[in-house]
Amino acid sequence: MLQAIVDDHMRGRLMAFYIMAVMGTAPAGSLLGGWLATPERLGVSRTVALSGALCVVTSLFFMLKLPLNTQL
Repeated sequence: MLQAIVDDHMRGRLMAFYIMAVMGTAPAGSLLGGWLATPERLGVSRTVALSGALCVVTSLFFMLKLPLNTQL
């Protein structure tokens, strides 16, 4: 989707930033998820449920921010 909506001359820069953002935040998210999954805090099942809910809410937020007339 990202590659389809960006200009051709910016595609490489966009993908470099995307990969940096995804791979750069994975260790921090894993650390936070592991910390929350301990029995003294939320536990594994609640942590997974919270992560899923955050993914759904974030996806809906970004879906609402997309322009309606996106030409692919």
